[in-house]
Amino acid sequence: MTSSTATMKRDPYADLPAVPSFRLESSLVADGETMPVAQRDRIFGGGGQDTSPDLAWSGFSNDTKSFIVTMYDPDAPTPSKFWHWAVINIPASVVAARGSRRNRPGSAWRIASG
Repeated sequence: MTSSTATMKRDPYADLPAVPSFRLESSLVADGETMPVAQRDRIFGGGGQDTSPDLAWSGFSNDTKSFIVTMYDPDAPTPSKFWHWAVINIPASVVAARGSRRNRPGSAWRIASG
Protein backbone atom coordinates (compact mmCIF):
# COMPACT_ATOMS: atom_id res chain seq x y z
CA MET A 1 0.00 0.00 0.00
CA THR A 2 1.38 3.35 -0.99
CA SER A 3 0.92 6.31 1.27
CA SER A 4 0.61 9.84 0.03
CA THR A 5 0.41 13.12 1.84
CA ALA A 6 -1.79 15.86 0.47
CA THR A 7 -2.29 19.32 1.82
CA MET A 8 -5.95 20.17 2.13
CA LYS A 9 -6.68 23.85 1.64
CA ARG A 10 -10.09 24.60 3.06
CA ASP A 11 -11.51 28.07 3.45
CA PRO A 12 -13.19 28.13 6.89
CA TYR A 13 -15.47 30.94 5.76
CA ALA A 14 -16.70 29.31 2.53
CA ASP A 15 -19.79 27.72 4.11
CA LEU A 16 -20.98 30.85 5.93
CA PRO A 17 -23.89 32.89 4.55
CA ALA A 18 -23.13 36.12 2.72
CA VAL A 19 -23.10 39.21 4.95
CA PRO A 20 -22.43 42.89 4.30
CA SER A 21 -18.73 43.68 4.12
CA PHE A 22 -16.67 46.30 5.93
CA ARG A 23 -13.05 47.41 5.91
CA LEU A 24 -10.43 45.95 8.29
CA GLU A 25 -6.98 47.55 8.49
CA SER A 26 -3.73 47.06 10.38
CA SER A 27 -0.39 48.83 10.21
CA LEU A 28 1.32 45.57 11.26
CA VAL A 29 -0.26 42.68 9.39
CA ALA A 30 -1.56 42.26 5.84
CA ASP A 31 -3.57 39.53 4.15
CA GLY A 32 -1.29 36.96 2.58
CA GLU A 33 1.87 38.40 4.17
CA THR A 34 4.08 36.90 6.88
CA MET A 35 3.39 38.39 10.30
CA PRO A 36 6.09 40.48 11.94
CA VAL A 37 8.08 38.62 14.61
CA ALA A 38 6.36 40.36 17.55
CA GLN A 39 2.97 39.00 16.43
CA ARG A 40 4.23 35.44 15.95
CA ASP A 41 3.84 32.63 18.42
CA ARG A 42 6.51 32.19 21.09
CA ILE A 43 5.63 28.62 22.12
CA PHE A 44 5.48 26.62 18.88
CA GLY A 45 8.73 27.86 17.38
CA GLY A 46 7.62 31.13 15.81
CA GLY A 47 10.20 33.07 17.82
CA GLY A 48 7.70 35.84 18.53
CA GLN A 49 6.12 37.56 21.49
CA ASP A 50 2.43 36.67 20.94
CA THR A 51 1.56 40.36 20.67
CA SER A 52 -1.85 41.04 19.17
CA PRO A 53 -1.75 43.26 16.08
CA ASP A 54 -3.40 46.66 15.92
CA LEU A 55 -6.71 46.49 14.06
CA ALA A 56 -9.23 49.11 12.95
CA TRP A 57 -12.56 48.59 11.17
CA SER A 58 -14.95 50.90 9.35
CA GLY A 59 -17.74 50.97 6.79
CA PHE A 60 -20.01 48.57 8.65
CA SER A 61 -23.81 48.74 8.69
CA ASN A 62 -25.58 51.11 11.11
CA ASP A 63 -27.54 48.05 12.26
CA THR A 64 -24.37 46.43 13.65
CA LYS A 65 -24.80 45.50 17.33
CA SER A 66 -21.36 44.03 18.08
CA PHE A 67 -18.27 42.45 16.54
CA ILE A 68 -16.33 39.23 16.84
CA VAL A 69 -12.65 39.36 15.87
CA THR A 70 -10.66 36.14 15.41
CA MET A 71 -7.03 35.42 14.63
CA TYR A 72 -6.81 32.35 12.38
CA ASP A 73 -3.48 31.02 11.15
CA PRO A 74 -3.83 29.18 7.83
CA ASP A 75 -0.08 28.45 7.78
CA ALA A 76 0.10 26.64 11.13
CA PRO A 77 1.63 23.14 10.85
CA THR A 78 -1.53 21.29 11.91
CA PRO A 79 -4.29 19.66 9.83
CA SER A 80 -6.89 22.18 11.05
CA LYS A 81 -4.40 25.08 11.03
CA PHE A 82 -4.74 27.21 14.20
CA TRP A 83 -7.21 29.63 15.79
CA HIS A 84 -5.02 31.78 18.05
CA TRP A 85 -7.78 33.72 19.77
CA ALA A 86 -11.15 35.35 19.45
CA VAL A 87 -12.67 38.44 21.06
CA ILE A 88 -16.44 38.40 21.19
CA ASN A 89 -19.15 40.93 22.02
CA ILE A 90 -17.13 43.99 21.04
CA PRO A 91 -19.62 46.90 21.13
CA ALA A 92 -20.40 48.51 17.75
CA SER A 93 -19.12 51.82 19.17
CA VAL A 94 -15.60 50.34 19.34
CA VAL A 95 -13.80 50.63 16.00
CA ALA A 96 -10.21 49.67 16.87
CA ALA A 97 -8.10 47.31 18.94
CA ARG A 98 -4.61 48.48 19.75
CA GLY A 99 -2.63 45.30 20.26
CA SER A 100 -3.20 44.50 23.92
CA ARG A 101 -4.61 41.24 25.22
CA ARG A 102 -5.69 42.89 28.43
CA ASN A 103 -7.32 46.00 27.00
CA ARG A 104 -10.82 44.77 26.11
CA PRO A 105 -13.67 47.25 25.75
CA GLY A 106 -16.77 47.04 27.94
CA SER A 107 -18.48 43.69 27.72
CA ALA A 108 -16.01 42.07 25.29
CA TRP A 109 -14.59 38.65 26.12
CA ARG A 110 -11.32 37.13 24.91
CA ILE A 111 -11.26 33.43 24.13
CA ALA A 112 -7.75 32.01 23.95
CA SER A 113 -6.77 28.76 22.28
CA GLY A 114 -5.44 25.85 24.29
